[in-house]
Amino acid sequence: MLRVNSSLKVKTNSILPNYITLLCSIILITIITGKLCLEYLIPFSALFYFLVKEKGVIRGCAGKNIFLLFGTFIAIQVMGLIKNLTVFSLKNIMTSGCMFLIIYSILSGKVGIQKGYIKIYYVIACAAMLLLSKAEIITQNTTAGGMTFLSLLLIILMSEERYPSGKKRKRKYKTAVRLVVGMIPAIVFSLAVSARTALFVNLFLIMFYFLFSFFDFRARTYRNIFCIMVVAIIAGLVFYINIRNYSWYTTLNAFSYQYFGKNIDSSRSYLWRTSLAELHGSDWIWGLGTGITPLIPRYANSSFHNSFIQTLMQNGAVGLVCLIFIFGVIWNALAQIKERSTRALFMSAFIAVVAYNCMECCLLQNKAFLGMIQWIILAIGVRYTDVYEQENRKKHMKWKGI
Repeated sequence: MLRVNSSLKVKTNSILPNYITLLCSIILITIITGKLCLEYLIPFSALFYFLVKEKGVIRGCAGKNIFLLFGTFIAIQVMGLIKNLTVFSLKNIMTSGCMFLIIYSILSGKVGIQKGYIKIYYVIACAAMLLLSKAEIITQNTTAGGMTFLSLLLIILMSEERYPSGKKRKRKYKTAVRLVVGMIPAIVFSLAVSARTALFVNLFLIMFYFLFSFFDFRARTYRNIFCIMVVAIIAGLVFYINIRNYSWYTTLNAFSYQYFGKNIDSSRSYLWRTSLAELHGSDWIWGLGTGITPLIPRYANSSFHNSFIQTLMQNGAVGLVCLIFIFGVIWNALAQIKERSTRALFMSAFIAVVAYNCMECCLLQNKAFLGMIQWIILAIGVRYTDVYEQENRKKHMKWKGI
């Protein structure tokens, strides 16, 4: 047995002492080889860790809530097979199960990280993404998204959790510098390949980091921010679907085509408008069936290019509400992180994940490999909260003399 001092400052005896380092290794091997079938080594490793090391024990209030909600969501997907029983539908449910396992392997145990390897991985990841962008097996937009969130994951793992009193201000700026400098390759690559979604997500990430780092809100304010976020997403989707109806569309679209070679909406507004028109009556509640894809030929073997609309189309409002509650639990957990810059880092990462999935579909289906990276980021954030809870509990017991 090895005893590892992780960047989360938690020591543990483990048969997988550097579990997160192992996941990063699998991610890099998958990227470098281009064999996306290797992505399923991640959930298999998660299952092994969860059952063998942690004996299937679920820890923490947030972990138990996510367990119940994710289990309910998968049950809803199984019910959706009644309307659309296909091999693709079964694969979608298996993918959701994989994400479920990844989250719980992180939330259930004490995480080990070797930060020296993470720094090396960052360099290799940048080089691997540049090489992979020239391959035909994956689009440049997907590569830009992968570079964005893999870079973010590695930056998070390199960041310190504790801040000694004499170095708090210095370490705070160190996190900010690491984030800005670390995301530059992803920003440059997104610009080079005209990947607008990845580019704006990178900019949102940095902008919201400084916003949450500068302002220290109360817990109730953070809950209100989440509600505002949900309303803003709905309003934004309605606005985007009807964007061609506005008088200024032609002028603004000319700039988009000049700098990115694409229309502002890139056919997504037509896709979403046409797809939502297919829902009638109870379809809004239960959806059209798990695994349903767009009827438009161009997207028939793809997705709805929005994780939330795809969930609504397949599993209705019940599935979408369940997914929103999962994100609500994660957001509330991140809001409990005491150290401001660490909280800002994870909250900005949360917004980056949500923003990306407003224009792409990878949380539960389609680009599942990218979704795995995103869930790992969110799960580590929730795990930080659990670490703080354990420390506060120990301090309270020590204060009482227990």
